[in-house]
Amino acid sequence: MLHADETFLGDVGDDAPIHDQRGAAVVADVDAENVHALARPRIVYGNSTGRSIPNCRARTIWFIFCRGFDSFRPMSLTGFAAGQVRQVASAWVKRRVLTQPATLTLARSDWAKSLTQPTEFYFECYRHFHQKLAPELRAHREYFRQPRGNPRGFGEDAFHVMWHALFQEFKPASYLEIGVYRGQTISLAALLGRMQGKPCEVCAISPFSSAGDAVSKYGAGVDYYADTLANFEHFKLPQPKLHRGYSTDADAVAFIRSRAWDVIYIDGNHDYEVALADWRVCSESVRPGGIVVLDDSGLTTSYRPPPFATGGHPGPSRVAQEIDRARFEEILQVGHNRVFQRRA
Repeated sequence: MLHADETFLGDVGDDAPIHDQRGAAVVADVDAENVHALARPRIVYGNSTGRSIPNCRARTIWFIFCRGFDSFRPMSLTGFAAGQVRQVASAWVKRRVLTQPATLTLARSDWAKSLTQPTEFYFECYRHFHQKLAPELRAHREYFRQPRGNPRGFGEDAFHVMWHALFQEFKPASYLEIGVYRGQTISLAALLGRMQGKPCEVCAISPFSSAGDAVSKYGAGVDYYADTLANFEHFKLPQPKLHRGYSTDADAVAFIRSRAWDVIYIDGNHDYEVALADWRVCSESVRPGGIVVLDDSGLTTSYRPPPFATGGHPGPSRVAQEIDRARFEEILQVGHNRVFQRRA
């Protein structure tokens, strides 16, 4: 749970500026002996505070950002300045994280740490991606990270590690995703099934349009349905079963309830009411022992994202807080993704 004296970094991923709730720029201040400090950046406020900045690079960031923010306030200038802060902070933090080796196997016996030390566990997953993950999976992530400025997918490197660990543990035969965008995660599910020698039937529900929600906007002019299928073809994967529509439509709900799923990933509309409706129907449709992964639900945990990651959104985070723990056990958290296993 967030407290009054803690920083909420919000959505500070690959395409978002770094701000706290008061609109201040964030500059990472890292203790060289404690990587966990990466999760607690120092907040730099407007120049009216008179606070000093410890090094030349930070002074430059301070000058660019605060001059634009305090004096002129044009959105384009502040957005540009925040973007520069983000790029500098993200690159530096990534280098710091990767100076240490990935030590965990990320088998289920390691997952308990993700619930008690979620930020440190996230860093371990990030290191695992760059130091240990199979080249085929890293290539998949890189494909969806491109082209620069208009990537085929969002997400974070650590999430590929999470899905690899889940498929290693559960070896699912069926996978359902709500909210596809352009197919990064559903194609990853198909790829993981192929790599493990146990094909996974991949299904998904999505409007395949630019329709968004209170926190997400998507570009028009893309045939999301055709693009998703083309991305599967790029990796020579079996075509998925795609249901075009909203997850709350009657026919979509009937499709979700048509079977007992091994894995369900909820990454659709992030408004609370819709996320709650998705959880309710999916929690009834996953088999006992199966798992539901809830995207963007990390705000009600102790996870503090580094500058290159995101903390989640209010709607899914509230849903996660309200999940009946008598029916579901939380078994894993990687960044803003939280994994719940249905009790037998």
